[in-house]
Amino acid sequence: ESCEDEEQPLDSLTLEDIENLPDLSDYVIDAEDSPPTIEDLMEEDRRFGYKMRALNGEFTPEDKEADSETGNGLASSIMHFPGMCPVRVIVKNEEHVVDDLLKILGTVEGVSVHL
Repeated sequence: ESCEDEEQPLDSLTLEDIENLPDLSDYVIDAEDSPPTIEDLMEEDRRFGYKMRALNGEFTPEDKEADSETGNGLASSIMHFPGMCPVRVIVKNEEHVVDDLLKILGTVEGVSVHL
């Protein structure tokens, strides 16, 4: 009985069954039916594109010491691109969090804070 006639779990296939499987090149997928590439998704969805670029390390600060919860490495690494980028930050003001955040943001070139 050929494995082409009915689907079988992979762990039950014999070596002969595996060798008789059709070549993957026999399955031609039309461009319309093919799934989108990562590049297509990044172009269509800017947020996804930024996430992928971040995962690839594109925004990693050169100074690893500054990349911490007390440094401004992330903000300074993504804020150098041209154009305005409004960001709304909502925090619970415990133990002077707002004051500390304003101090950190004040050290980033080109960032202005409007309360």
